[in-house]
Amino acid sequence: MTTPFDQAKINFFQGVNIAIEIANESGVVAPVRFTFLADMMQIQCLCNDNTNLLEFTLPEGLYSTVKDIATHSGAEITVDDTKEKDRFILKFPSTDDQDEFIKLFEMMSFHGKRAYPTPDLYIGQSNINKDFCRELLVTLEEVIQKLHENGWQNIR
Repeated sequence: MTTPFDQAKINFFQGVNIAIEIANESGVVAPVRFTFLADMMQIQCLCNDNTNLLEFTLPEGLYSTVKDIATHSGAEITVDDTKEKDRFILKFPSTDDQDEFIKLFEMMSFHGKRAYPTPDLYIGQSNINKDFCRELLVTLEEVIQKLHENGWQNIR
């Protein structure tokens, strides 16, 4: 029997896979990359109970997307000091700088520009399911890294 947790994950990644397929067919990958980035940052904030989080660990597959935006927002990009060579850290100097960055994602959502639906992190509960959030982060990182390593056209 499928649990609400399992169903939410299935629904989310069906949307992700459809968005990847559309990006492959159209050649327009920016909305998917921005949506990946928005979700990675949002889920990390929620997992840490800190919507003012200033430091995010992100997969290498998002580096080129983040680099351009970070340059204009005053954020710093560094290599992750852990043994995870395929990650980097995006660090904001202040919550104001982080807010400017986040506004981009809010505008995407407001204008219906997300590449796939927002994940259901609450799964019908009043509080987020942190285990589910962590699992989504890991799986989303794997998808992003696979796209980075194999190229968009080779992912089906």
